[in-house]
Amino acid sequence: MNIEAIYQNAEITSTSVCGRHFNRVAITSDEFAFLTELTGADNPYKGYGDDFIEMDYHGEFIPLIENARDAAFQREEQKLIEQDEITTWKAVNGLLEDEDENYYHG
Repeated sequence: MNIEAIYQNAEITSTSVCGRHFNRVAITSDEFAFLTELTGADNPYKGYGDDFIEMDYHGEFIPLIENARDAAFQREEQKLIEQDEITTWKAVNGLLEDEDENYYHG
């Protein structure tokens, strides 16, 4: 699943009287499960058969999206760090392929 797609495709279920401000939003239970699993947040709806989860736009949805973005960024950053550590270890132990060595040494 894609965090930005969830954000863009969330169904607005309630707006302010003037219609310019969102009050409530609904996303699928699968999307909600994905976001809570990614962020480590509690999923109080786990095990329920609801198709959609409705929540407060500013108090629940936006913080969940922001936390999911942060978590995804941290995961990608960790992958890059681990890859760099593997490449460094290979270089130190003379295990780089010619192509890898040219990339590593510039």
